[in-house]
Amino acid sequence: MEVTWQPDGNEDMLTSTDLVTLYPELQTL
Repeated sequence: MEVTWQPDGNEDMLTSTDLVTLYPELQTL
């Protein structure tokens, strides 16, 4: 599902990746 009309969605995806980098423990969950 492309969220071209919602640029904020892309930011959320990047944030999720950053969370995994900042909190590797979350990846274990």
